[in-house]
Amino acid sequence: TFSSIFQQIHPLNRRAAMMLFDHLRKIASFSHFNNMNSTNLGIVFGPNLIRKAQPQDHSVGLDQSNTWANVDVKDNKEHTDYLKSVTSFMIDNFDEV
Repeated sequence: TFSSIFQQIHPLNRRAAMMLFDHLRKIASFSHFNNMNSTNLGIVFGPNLIRKAQPQDHSVGLDQSNTWANVDVKDNKEHTDYLKSVTSFMIDNFDEV
């Protein structure tokens, strides 16, 4: 289930994600003013929150393995809907995850 997958994320990253999704849900609650419903927020935030795991890049001091959700997805347009859907789902249902 989605909840069991989310529980595998490092506790600090999971807490940060929960805070972010809580904030995004508040933004979505004003979509009648700002046109940013969970789907539109998913379009904007999905590709940044869910990305293909990258090897560590020690040359610039970045450890990209610490993203909150390292999901192995293809880097092409057909997965844009997937990223949007997962992020939108999390915004709408994070209390239940």
